[in-house]
Amino acid sequence: MKMQKYLFIPIMPTPNGRFHIGHISGPYLKTDILARNLKFLGHDVKVI
Repeated sequence: MKMQKYLFIPIMPTPNGRFHIGHISGPYLKTDILARNLKFLGHDVKVI
């Protein structure tokens, strides 16, 4: 398998009140899981 480069930029939380666990479980958790899996497979992954 050829190593590929990935760049993930999760969306910013919407300003609908104070920051809460729902903000993290949305784009941040999904991005983290995908990035860790791709790194495990040997790909070059960056998350901003």
